[in-house]
Amino acid sequence: MYSSFYDKALSELFCSTFSNKYVQILNEDMAVKKLLKLTEHEYYDVKKELYDGEEFGKGAPDMEMESAYTKDGKYLGDSKTAKMLVDKFGIKQFEFAGPDSNICNIGFNPDTNIWFGWSHRVIIGFDIGDMLFEENFGDDETEYKKHGKIKIEKIDQAKQAAINFAKYIS
Repeated sequence: MYSSFYDKALSELFCSTFSNKYVQILNEDMAVKKLLKLTEHEYYDVKKELYDGEEFGKGAPDMEMESAYTKDGKYLGDSKTAKMLVDKFGIKQFEFAGPDSNICNIGFNPDTNIWFGWSHRVIIGFDIGDMLFEENFGDDETEYKKHGKIKIEKIDQAKQAAINFAKYIS
């Protein structure tokens, strides 16, 4: 596969650099060269955008990305994830789990009064009667909804459980 140790090291360095630059798109407000397409949905919008390839290095080609955003412009992720959050979980309100978040990772279903916390790996809904999520509680066998000492009695506690979970799982 690689002709030498140095070829492998250079390849890994390139992949690492590219991956870090790709993550930069999500972490910083990179300039969009052009909005190619906007598809509006009831609770989110999907934008196909053209980014300047120069952000990745001199002579790099421009890059197209399709991403979902809340109606107020917060990043949600890809369109498939946004559709799932709305259609499957009924989430209509999206928020960041904290000030250091750059992607919405908690949301509220007003029809069921359930707050959800998620990452690309898992989503959990917290409701009155569940436990306020604590990272260092239980073991690998303990359900996330039972990962805590305090029983959720109010909707703001369910939101806090979703925040705690989203920060833990991200």
